Amino acid sequence: MKRIDEFYRGWSSNRCALLEVLNCVEDKHLSFKAWEGAMTLSELILHIAYATTMHVERVKTGELIKPEEIEKFRTTKEIIAIVKAETKYVKEELKSLTEEHLKQTVSFTGKEYSGIELLENGKDHEVHHKGQIFTYLRLLDVKDLPFFRQM
Repeated sequence: MKRIDEFYRGWSSNRCALLEVLNCVEDKHLSFKAWEGAMTLSELILHIAYATTMHVERVKTGELIKPEEIEKFRTTKEIIAIVKAETKYVKEELKSLTEEHLKQTVSFTGKEYSGIELLENGKDHEVHHKGQIFTYLRLLDVKDLPFFRQM
């Protein structure tokens, strides 16, 4: 099995769980912050979607391509549509990565990583923030949350 296929399977199961948990989010939840200075729930969700895209773009092109300004508030329906679109894009881009992309050295936050290391870092970043989303929803008294990862 190719390394990218193994990565894709792990990332995809986590992203599918993210999409599933977003079905538990209501518009009234989107402006919630767990502490002063934290991202709102809507900002956190969009941060996950765009950060993963940025990691994949960095591995593919070597460039840091930042998303356009993240709006502070959207409806849940709009946010889910954005996450689905970013997910589709990332899936296509991951399938286009070669072994050379995964082996190349990529600079990120002042450090050097192989392409696959940066992708794994991005996946870990997404999992971390997905855990925060689960915590936010628990603090908002949402009872029925899905499993943290689709198997």
